[in-house]
Amino acid sequence: MVFLAAAFNGAAVGIPTSVGMFIVPISADLDWARGDVSLGYTVAVIAMGIGGICMGYLSDRISTRPVVMWGVVVTAVALYCLSSVNSPLELYLYFALLGALGAGAIFTPMLANVGFWFSNNKGLALGLATAGQAAGQSLVPFGTSFLIAAVGWREAFVTLAYLTFGVLMLLGVLIRVPPGHARAMAQARNEPVAAQTADVATLSPTVIVSWLCVATIFCCITMSTPVMHVTSMALDKGFTPDEAASVFALIGITAIFGRVLYGKLADHIGGIRTLLIGSTIQTAMVFWFTQLDSTYWMYAMSVLFGLGYSGVMTSVTVSVRELTPVHRRGVATGVLILFGWLGMGLGGYQGGLLYDLSGNYVWPFAAAVVSGLVNMALVSALLLRLSRAKPPAARRLAAA
Repeated sequence: MVFLAAAFNGAAVGIPTSVGMFIVPISADLDWARGDVSLGYTVAVIAMGIGGICMGYLSDRISTRPVVMWGVVVTAVALYCLSSVNSPLELYLYFALLGALGAGAIFTPMLANVGFWFSNNKGLALGLATAGQAAGQSLVPFGTSFLIAAVGWREAFVTLAYLTFGVLMLLGVLIRVPPGHARAMAQARNEPVAAQTADVATLSPTVIVSWLCVATIFCCITMSTPVMHVTSMALDKGFTPDEAASVFALIGITAIFGRVLYGKLADHIGGIRTLLIGSTIQTAMVFWFTQLDSTYWMYAMSVLFGLGYSGVMTSVTVSVRELTPVHRRGVATGVLILFGWLGMGLGGYQGGLLYDLSGNYVWPFAAAVVSGLVNMALVSALLLRLSRAKPPAARRLAAA
């Protein structure tokens, strides 16, 4: 189930992220501003977050497999339709379809399903599952860049549609939910929430999730600015298309290993502390992309940024697993992912918009630093508030 979640989540996240590879060719072919094309990513990920809440709810009531299979079909259809767009409105409509009913039906249900399978080493399991997301965010756009170079951006969308449908439909038959899952969910719904969370934290699950949602918006603005724009920035610096794609790919490749490490770290020190570590590293690294012109230094910066960015969403997912009751984890995960994608969308759009206004990427990446600092302040405040729990609760939180 961990392997399947990694594969499906890699596709669900990697496909919308591939918009970064389409920015330059679509802008050149259709004479659109980069901000207009970047907005397609914003629409897709916000729709993915909204759809994830609804699809996560459905997967809890029906089952994970039919919901995910539906998402695969819709994703393939939306990709095929994107090959024929001729106006920004069409681009946004098809990306909204891809996000809400396609990727949204894959990502949240699969991630929540992994969380139900494990009681021990939950951080490591979720780290491995989200490592697939990191792989998808790098490898799918990396491969897409070669498709675009070989057959053009329209045929690249068609090829992605066929690959998505063929590979994921075959893997979908293997999806299962853990034995006794339905019975455990029914028991949890009948148990008062206070009884399930009294030994974990002095804050209610609603307050904790709301706090994390706001922090996640700013965290993901910081994260998505280089994810969406580092390839275009490298091309502007004179890098070859292969070199520019490699700069992007190294971020994701580093994140594959980083998410596993952060997941294991979260098992020892808790999700919130691990989240603060990852947030600090990515905030410290993000602006340096604008100051480097050497290919090798850009590669090094991709690795350093990847070490920070890789731990963020893994830590958030572990925090939900630690701090919310079992029957609310699917919805709580979906809500947090919605706010994460909202931040990703805002970061991607502000990068394109501020580039169009200023003519360079200094201001977009500076804004990413500010967002990272706000996120760090919010996470630090939440950690301080949770640490004020009475000693027995604090010990149980550390051991959760």
